[in-house]
Parts: sequence; C-alpha cells; structure tokens
Amino acid sequence: MNPLARKGSQRTHSNDYKGPLKDMRRLVLEEAPQEGRIQLGGRNFRYLVRVLRFKEGDSFRALLPAGEEVLCTIERLGPTSLWARVSSPPSGSPLAPPGGEEAMTAGAENPAAISSLKPAMVRALQSDAKRLGRSRSERLVLCQALPKGSKMDTIIRQATEWGVDEIIPFTSEHSIPRFSAEKDVQNRSRRWQQIIIEAQQQSGSFVSTSCKALTDVAGLCDIILERKGKNPHTCALLFHQDAEDVAFLHHLVADRVEEVMLIVGPEGGFSFFEVAQFKKAGCVPVVIGATVLRVETAAISALAAVSVILMEKHSWLPLKN
Repeated sequence: MNPLARKGSQRTHSNDYKGPLKDMRRLVLEEAPQEGRIQLGGRNFRYLVRVLRFKEGDSFRALLPAGEEVLCTIERLGPTSLWARVSSPPSGSPLAPPGGEEAMTAGAENPAAISSLKPAMVRALQSDAKRLGRSRSERLVLCQALPKGSKMDTIIRQATEWGVDEIIPFTSEHSIPRFSAEKDVQNRSRRWQQIIIEAQQQSGSFVSTSCKALTDVAGLCDIILERKGKNPHTCALLFHQDAEDVAFLHHLVADRVEEVMLIVGPEGGFSFFEVAQFKKAGCVPVVIGATVLRVETAAISALAAVSVILMEKHSWLPLKN
C-alpha cells in the first residue's frame, strides 16, 4: 500500500483537519520550509505526482528535519517540481509540533542528511509510537550475510517496514557479492540508506532504522561479544537450517531481554567453522519450521516471529491446569 495513498475521494486538507489521523505515514523532508512554503523536486516530486497522482489542493503529512510533523498542501505544480504550503495542525492535536508554527522553521540551517534521520526526527517517531501503543522496549538488530543479486535491497526494505532498529550487513564464506573497491562499498551503503528512508515513508514505521558499515563474520562476532559484555540482557540468535540442540524462540526472548540480535546467513547457509565462531561468541542456534527457506524469506520470517513475541509477550496469560 502506498504511503500517501488516498482512499476513494477522501483527501486530507490542512484547513479541514478535525482530529487524530489514523494513517501516520509521512514524507521525510530533507530541508525545512522557507516562510511557510517548500519546493519539492527530483525523487519526491516524481513519487508524489507521477506515482501517487497528487494534484493541486491535495495534502500530505511530512516530517521536518527538526522533528515536527506538519501538513503540506500542494499549491502549484510545475513540470519538474511542486510548491506546497506547510502548516501545523491545530494546537492540542496529536500532530501539533511542540513549538507551534515557530518550530516549523527550526533546523533550516541544518538540512537532514540522506544517511540517517536527525535526532529530533527520531524523538518524534518514538513519541508517536508510544502514544499510539506501537512501541516496544527491546531493540531488534538484523545481522544479514550478503545474498546474491538485489536480494539485500529487498531484505533491508522489508526489515525497515517491520521496524527493525539496526541492520548489520556482513560477508561470509558463501556470500557471492564481492566488492572490488571501497567506492563500491560506499555506493552500496548509500543505496541501502536511501532504501531505508523510502521504506520508512511507505510503511510509516515509528523506528529510526540504521544500517552499519559492512563487516565480516569475525567483525560481527566482535560486535556481538562487545554488546553482550556491555549488556547481559542482549540475546543473539543464530538462524541455521542444520542446527542441532536448538532452543525455542519463546524461551529465549520471553524472559528479560533488552536487545535481540538475529543472525541470518546467505544462500548455502553458514559453514561449520562459522557456526563454531558464532557459538563461541554466545549465539544460540534456532530454526524456524521444518523447511529450508530462501534467504530473503528466512530474514523476514525470523524478524516477524521475534517481533510478534516481543510485542505480545506482556499480554500472555498463564495456562490453566
């Protein structure tokens, strides 16, 4: 479903705002408005006009670099750009920025970088999630070995939609993609960051997903050991199709955990040596189902299974004898 999709003839206009908006998906803006207006071109223009078919008079939600959520109403359309009026919701509404109209121009001198959301944006997303009851206290980290082709793009997009906090890409013995130069790594990293932003806009995720620099199995094990050393309530799960003496997910994450790291391999899985490395770093082998899943299916299935357990574990009732 498109992030700013309109249902039938219903459209959201700033001048007829009447209360809470159920669909909290929004466009992430890289620049603050000037004198209450903003010009959008390039990717944002094509997305709003070519994909979503927005016209003059249509409105959409947007998140400013300073973290305020506003309503943007398209006033004029050009061949390659549009001009929109930016207004804050009425005072006291759930979308109203804490600083009112004056806060809308905050951060104009510090446009948002494409690589990450500003801290103020992160706080705004977290506040929305808590208010709507969609937050969780545990951090979710997806550690994904590089698969072949464009599958990593799909995994990153779907993981962001699910609300993963952090993605750590890494290479393994069976990883097919090999980067010949540092420039290739940087280009791929920029692409992943852009995919994260687009997925956040499309899904309305309340989590500010980040993507760490590419590492290898040894580097990932060091990260796991470091985090488990700093926080004993960090749980590292190794999803491996040939795992023996596996534990149940409910038993592992139902207890007190503050961070869950999910390690998913590439096509062909992990080698025996890599499995031994992960076990030495404190990872617990787990299996989802009795079938062998494609790498992109395994990643999102593992993330979905753990997410649901974390979100619903506090509502579980003890079984009656």
